[in-house]
Amino acid sequence: MTQEQLAYIVDRVPRTIIYHENDGQHPSFNTFYQLVTMFDISVDQYFYPPKNKWSECRKQSM
Repeated sequence: MTQEQLAYIVDRVPRTIIYHENDGQHPSFNTFYQLVTMFDISVDQYFYPPKNKWSECRKQSM
């Protein structure tokens, strides 16, 4: 899925998705909810990734 496609699905401009993915900006609660629901990601896994590596769910969502 491209950033443009994801932006369309969550009703945001592509630049917003790019900021979340590359700059580490946090999405709004509504966008966050859409992403974790759409990608079937546990909120716990997102906020508490494994200590020794970057969380796979965070990579998928941003």
